[in-house]
This record gives sequence, C-alpha cells and structure tokens, in this order.
Amino acid sequence: MSIKLRLKYRYRSVRQFVASVSMPAWIWTGSTKGAVAVLIAVVGIGYMFQTNTIGTSGYVVQTLEQQIATVNDETRKLNSELATAESLANIKERLKGLGGDMAMVAASDVQYLRRRSLEKTALAR
Repeated sequence: MSIKLRLKYRYRSVRQFVASVSMPAWIWTGSTKGAVAVLIAVVGIGYMFQTNTIGTSGYVVQTLEQQIATVNDETRKLNSELATAESLANIKERLKGLGGDMAMVAASDVQYLRRRSLEKTALAR
C-alpha cells in the first residue's frame, strides 16, 4: 500500500474516532468556551515569558564564559611573566643593573654558633 493511501486511511480513522466521542453538554456552553480561551491565553503568555527568560539566561551565561576565558588568558600571561621575573638569570641581570653587587661585601671570618641542648636553653624576657 502506498504512503498516500496509508495516510488517507489513518486520517479517516482518526476523524471517525473524534466524531464518535460524545462530549457532555456543559462543555459546549459559552462560559466554558470563554474559560478555555482564557486558560489558553494564560498558558501562552507564560510560555512566552519562560522562553524569553531562558534566552536571556543563555546570553548571560555566554557573556560570563567569555569573561572567564579572558581572565584565564590573563592569568596564564601573568604566571609566565612571574616565572620569568623569578628566574635566577633574570635576578642576576637586575642586580648587575643596580650597581654590580649592590654594595654587598663577601663575609670574612665567619663564626658559627652551637646551640646547647634544648632542655638547658632558656629564653630571657
């Protein structure tokens, strides 16, 4: 059987089913029709409001994700600059630029102190 004939018979059977269903008389009164129309309007307005809210939230999330990506890039750059600034070679170069050894003198005659045992050590106040 062709698709066209299947659809034709399917449509006919659905139409016969709907025609065979009997509705109570109170459903066809004017007040019921008005209440259904108001209900449909309220649901439609609620749907539009919810769709608008979801769309706005999506835009806000996208903006925040872009800000996070920007901050992550800045963090990577700053970490790279920090690693470069803390490298020993860079520190030596900066010391040379500040006047050689920054007027530091090598220590001569170094004396090391020995500490007594912990039990005998007292703090003066």
